[in-house]
Amino acid sequence: MIGLLYLIAAVIYLIVLVSVVRWAWRIGEHTSKKRAVAFSGLAGFVTLLPLVYDYIPMLIIHQYYCDKDGGIVVYQDPARWMERHSSEIDGLRVRAGGEPIANSDRSWTGEYLVNRKVARRFRQTSFMAPAGVELVKSRYELFDVEGKAVLVARVSYSAGRSFQSGNLRFWSYESDCKDNSASQFHEFESLLTVFSESH
Repeated sequence: MIGLLYLIAAVIYLIVLVSVVRWAWRIGEHTSKKRAVAFSGLAGFVTLLPLVYDYIPMLIIHQYYCDKDGGIVVYQDPARWMERHSSEIDGLRVRAGGEPIANSDRSWTGEYLVNRKVARRFRQTSFMAPAGVELVKSRYELFDVEGKAVLVARVSYSAGRSFQSGNLRFWSYESDCKDNSASQFHEFESLLTVFSESH
């Protein structure tokens, strides 16, 4: 039902847009073709402006934060870590899917073991950037459970709100930094993952 309402709203907006552009064309046509093109272009731009006025600033600010501190940092190479602990592999096994850590730090969302000595965790913080752009900073970490030393960290940003979270202007949303750090992080996590063979 809600999809039908969006479709009706889009059709109405399109009709208004076409009507305004045609009206501006007719006004400009009385003087010259160039003026008709200019009037209709300006009318179309003004009609679309309420929908896209914050899209370009959002893209610029999102890219700025992604370039500033987004990406991945490797403090300890997971492949080397596994080499150092290769003799303990059977003792590192955890239940497939990871096991939650008892007494985990509540400032993080879900601390799960990927093996008996390394866990993954995730934290999101929202803040308002310049020009009223809502950003969410996401930090992912693979860390040593005993010493709490971080092995690999990934930072990413999303901007705006998604359609699922109630944003009707769904095009005004960037879900993640446009780099390959997500796939890199998952590769590092899979290197350190030692799941039990029996589920």
